[in-house]
Amino acid sequence: MRNLAIIPARSGSKGLKDKNIKLLNGKPLLAYTIEVALESDIFDEIFVSTDSDVYAKIAQDYGANVPFLRSKELSTDTASSWNVVRDAVLSFRKIGGEFDTIALLQPTSPLRENKDIINAYHLMKMKNANTIVSVCEVDHSPLWSNILPEDKSLDNFLKEEFLNTNRQNLPTFYRVNGAIYIVKVDYLMKVENIYKENSYAYVMDKKRSVDIDDEFDFNYAKEILVEKFPKLRRIGEKRPNAFYNGKKEQLKTIIMGCDPSTEDNSLKFDTVFNLREDNGDVNFMNPYFNNIYKNLQYIFTENSGNKEFFQDEKFANQIYVQNLCKDYLEHETGYYKDNWAKWINYNTVYIEEFIQELNLVDPLHKLPVFLTAEELINALVLKERVHHYSCKILDYYQNRCGLIRSEDNKLGRILIPLGKLPSFNLAEFPQYCSIIKSTLKE
Repeated sequence: MRNLAIIPARSGSKGLKDKNIKLLNGKPLLAYTIEVALESDIFDEIFVSTDSDVYAKIAQDYGANVPFLRSKELSTDTASSWNVVRDAVLSFRKIGGEFDTIALLQPTSPLRENKDIINAYHLMKMKNANTIVSVCEVDHSPLWSNILPEDKSLDNFLKEEFLNTNRQNLPTFYRVNGAIYIVKVDYLMKVENIYKENSYAYVMDKKRSVDIDDEFDFNYAKEILVEKFPKLRRIGEKRPNAFYNGKKEQLKTIIMGCDPSTEDNSLKFDTVFNLREDNGDVNFMNPYFNNIYKNLQYIFTENSGNKEFFQDEKFANQIYVQNLCKDYLEHETGYYKDNWAKWINYNTVYIEEFIQELNLVDPLHKLPVFLTAEELINALVLKERVHHYSCKILDYYQNRCGLIRSEDNKLGRILIPLGKLPSFNLAEFPQYCSIIKSTLKE
């Protein structure tokens, strides 16, 4: 079965200017829908229907396809979304694209998750449905609602049987939330009403059902995204001081982390990578980078027991150490570890600022970057370009020689996954160590 995702994103908007590309926590609104469509691994084609070259470029940057632009006739306020979809189906047929289902995924629903798309398709298969549409519970029962006459009279406003009924005793009502519409193509092309026959609801949580129409909705979605990561400081804090001796010409590599674990940013890298002794003060010792440091010894000295390595000024001059994330998080707790990469993807400002920082020390992109956590791989790899994508460091060693090409990641540099002890002991992988050494010499 071939599945087509259609993401409608015409330019302009009366309620909220350029709503579909407005930055939500540093990323265009449109990008959230493209990314969950990619993550679902359901679709043979992810198509953004737009009338704008600017929108098309943004869509393509995030991994969607825009083989043609929408016509002016279908780009008005009054144009039906389903006419846009039918036109897209016909346009794909002209270029040889045939599909069994289409999923209409509106960019104004940025909080839907890939599991929602996957589960909706599973429901379609289980029910052999023509149509699946996402719904959620209404906030307020329509049984307590009515129209008002011009004089605002409440006479007979509510039916008597509901006057003294507690809210929890009222029947549950649902509304179409606009996040997911899945329709069999053959059915879509022969009916006007997709709800008419063999259609079913996929029920979503209310919090994931935000449909952005105005500034209030937009700000509400922003707050919900932040609520997912309550232990994080907000965007805007200063990035930690990098460990860098200031000699560009001697640099061999960039070491990238994601675990700010000391309160004093100026000391965070200093104790692990500086030449001075730490005096046994565990409050200033970063165990995360200390375990990375020990792995690096196999690359630079092949002897983890060499005490002189800690005092080697030559080594210190060859590295630039920095965190991608400038906000504190409880990295070692399971929830935040699992969701860290999502937070980074929700805030592309981190990556953009990090690229600017690295360009100052390595403008020609010659230095490879060590990724010291699987979460970094997940945040930076362009999944649509990497076949059989996996964020596991061991998988990259075994299947890809450990290297991620510059064209396959968001930093545009060679990336080298390098885990921390004890989960990834480089001493056990001499071939990988040789590959890394060769890369550093290039």
